Amino acid sequence: MDRWASFVDWCKKRSKLKVRTFNPKNIMVVTLSVVLISLIASGAWLYQALSVAQTVELTKYNYATLFPTLRITEDTTLTEDHHGMVVIDADGVTLDGNGHTITGPGVWMWSSTQRMWDFSTGITLYGRTGVTVKNCCVTNFSAGVFLDSCNGNMLLNNTIYNNVEWGILLSAAYNNTILDNTVYGIRDVVSNFDGAGFIVEMSFGNTFKGNVAYDNGRGFSIGEFERETFEEHFESHRGFLPEEYKGIEEYSGNIFEANTVEGNTEAGFLIGRAPSPPPYRNIFFHNNLIDNAIQAVVQLEGGYPNTWDDGYPSGGNYWSDYEGVDADGDGIGDTPYDILPVSYEWDEDDPYAAPIPILGEPDGNNMDRFPLMAPLNG
Repeated sequence: MDRWASFVDWCKKRSKLKVRTFNPKNIMVVTLSVVLISLIASGAWLYQALSVAQTVELTKYNYATLFPTLRITEDTTLTEDHHGMVVIDADGVTLDGNGHTITGPGVWMWSSTQRMWDFSTGITLYGRTGVTVKNCCVTNFSAGVFLDSCNGNMLLNNTIYNNVEWGILLSAAYNNTILDNTVYGIRDVVSNFDGAGFIVEMSFGNTFKGNVAYDNGRGFSIGEFERETFEEHFESHRGFLPEEYKGIEEYSGNIFEANTVEGNTEAGFLIGRAPSPPPYRNIFFHNNLIDNAIQAVVQLEGGYPNTWDDGYPSGGNYWSDYEGVDADGDGIGDTPYDILPVSYEWDEDDPYAAPIPILGEPDGNNMDRFPLMAPLNG
């Protein structure tokens, strides 16, 4: 009898312990069990793999569902990063980003020649007053921070980067303080028309101090859109305007002090571009303008002066391309720095192409009478 036959015969013998472990039927049951468990485990792994492969792809259509808007109605300090927009829904509150990042949906394109995205804003204040937004990082939106029809708010020490159109945008806003913020990398990734770090539209009496704008299209842009009366714009948004502000000249009385504007591809300060009178009666002093494609320009319109210095001996701004001398060693150039008037040519066949600036001759309406010989810190 061969070994296998002996083994099978032994398995058939009864024992007091009724051991059936090696019964061929039991061996088959065990084998099938092992196979079944293996299949179940494989199926679970396969299901998990397919689930990962079928994770919903983020698009502009499902972004708001996947990353809902965070609404702030009381003092809030972020404890983690947030994907999605943030809306301030109450007056007098503080949002402290605590260094965390608020991330947007990015840009979706219809084609290689068109830009297409839902207008998205990292942080929005609409009709708010007495709000402080500080220590936030905002990226990947159309606009980083938007103050619309607001007054008496503060943006403090925020970092706005790699957004598409605007970093910090004020529209029909007045008496707000924009302090120690940094904005960079504002780029339209589809067209050649790069965005603006700080943009001011139909707004007055705002203070921009200690901010940094670098590597954008325009560092600061004041009055870039088609002009309309402040009252019309404000009331179309909120329905009323405080009586003391009615009849005021929009775009006036904004103060730009001690900002650093560096390496912007179109202009450091751009005052007006739409075919209408440019902003005027704004004040610029102690700013550092360094290696911008054009340091500062005012739309080609005579008789619309802005103030570009703080008088003597306080001085004006630092211009890295200033060619004057300081014979008496007081730190102020002996000859003025002219802010040139500019007009623009637009490519009618390509609305997304950057406009071509045509510089005019100095007209005496915009000049820094006391240019600084060295940049100011702080």
